[in-house]
Amino acid sequence: MNYSFINIKNSVLIVAGIIILAVAVLIFLFVSAILSDKVALGSPVRVLHNPLVTWVEPEAEVRRNQNGDWSELEAGNKLGDDDIIRTGLLGNVDISFSEGTLVRVAEDSIMKISDVTLSRVNMSLQKGTLISKFSKITGDEKHEIVAGSVVCGIRGTELIVEIGENNTIVYGMSGETEVASVDHPENAVLIGFQQKTVTESGKLPESPVDMTPDEITRFRRILDSMHKTEVLFVATDLKFKPDSAELLPGSAQGLAQIARTINSKKLYVEIVGHTADIGDRASQYELSRQRAEAVKEVLISLGVKEKYLTTKGYGGVRPVADNSTPEGRARNRRVEFLIKE
Repeated sequence: MNYSFINIKNSVLIVAGIIILAVAVLIFLFVSAILSDKVALGSPVRVLHNPLVTWVEPEAEVRRNQNGDWSELEAGNKLGDDDIIRTGLLGNVDISFSEGTLVRVAEDSIMKISDVTLSRVNMSLQKGTLISKFSKITGDEKHEIVAGSVVCGIRGTELIVEIGENNTIVYGMSGETEVASVDHPENAVLIGFQQKTVTESGKLPESPVDMTPDEITRFRRILDSMHKTEVLFVATDLKFKPDSAELLPGSAQGLAQIARTINSKKLYVEIVGHTADIGDRASQYELSRQRAEAVKEVLISLGVKEKYLTTKGYGGVRPVADNSTPEGRARNRRVEFLIKE
């Protein structure tokens, strides 16, 4: 009897059995995920992930349920149904949902995540401003924002909602949005490309009008500055020579902790330079790129392998603060460290 042949045959059968079992487990998990609204078949196949906090400025907190305690919110935190986010006078929070849906909770705001599935993203804005990009893959999805006495049904759009003292303003930067009173949803108005509607307390939404050029410019810059990728760190205290990419003495000390984090976690990081929006745009871009490269060289000198680092510069086109004030320009002059997937 050829025992070698028998052993090979048995080994093949065992491997085949393991493969069949693994495939069966994967199919079971996949079907279970579809039934629980975690996976949707289509082109492409979509998988639901918990909303991820990608960027935070100070004075931002989260409460995991209506009666829970407030805790500090940090980039990398996962969010879920019934979580409440609030920001202070300087706080901003970017939240990334699956399939390209991105939301910023602006300064002095309170927002609750009501429902997140593959077919629904529902949020309620209780105070302040919500800036959002909603990406719809199929016509079956239903996204909704409730803000004060207004409900916004979203068809895939860039949308801004602001709650004022006596009214709510809804801006549609792109796509189409149905805006209605919570009490009279049958009387909705449709706002389209770069239109807005105002709703006073207790009244129906007004007929849409065109946004002003200043409004379009302001919101376009905010939408373009939102962070889809998790930000590891934002450095506004790195000191460069004026109009130069040369780091001043002492700046490298602040990069030592970033270097240790990258090395310990084996993170692939994109270093992104930003400037204030002053002067020639081409010069801003080149300066921001050179400053990102200078930071990269310091991190390499601190022991980070070059393969973990890439650089990019945006100049002054992605501000996070008002560029007309010295304080705002100081916040806009920054270097961001983004975790790459």
